[in-house]
Amino acid sequence: PNLAALFRNEAQYSMALPRTFSTGAEGTPNIISMDGDSPESSSIFIGFHYYRDCVVDRQAYGVLTNFSEWTAWNNEIVNTSVEQMGFGGNIGGRYRFAWGDDDDDDDDDSNDKDSLRSNMMILEAQQTPHDWASWRLLVGNGSFFTPLELRTPHQSTSFANPCVVHDMIRSSRTTTGQQ
Repeated sequence: PNLAALFRNEAQYSMALPRTFSTGAEGTPNIISMDGDSPESSSIFIGFHYYRDCVVDRQAYGVLTNFSEWTAWNNEIVNTSVEQMGFGGNIGGRYRFAWGDDDDDDDDDSNDKDSLRSNMMILEAQQTPHDWASWRLLVGNGSFFTPLELRTPHQSTSFANPCVVHDMIRSSRTTTGQQ
């Protein structure tokens, strides 16, 4: 395996995952985490959505173990939370990100470097099935969500396919005062 093989779209490992929840469709996966030294000794945690009763998309998780074993489960926490907010259409694309202080201050002797960071999720949800103008973006911790109140110059009302781009430029700290 090398970069040239990747550019030629030559996979060394592949697996067609079986459908678990829908006879219609399951897809739009995102890799949440990977552990292991090689595909043969790995655990890949994947988020995806499925076409519930071939009517609306709902969220699910799965783990691909050793590139040979697939286990999946319905994400009832997200699905129920978003449905209770009044979103009866699709609950689709999702993106996880960390929010909060990313300070690598070496003066801190604490081993809990993530104490000020929160794992968050942004996802798309449709208020009404098959109404493409009713897509909204929600942000939350994976259990509870709030709608994002987005405003655009041309008053867009529908938003989907969320992604968070992390700012790679760290701001420098400045100190003012008498020396």
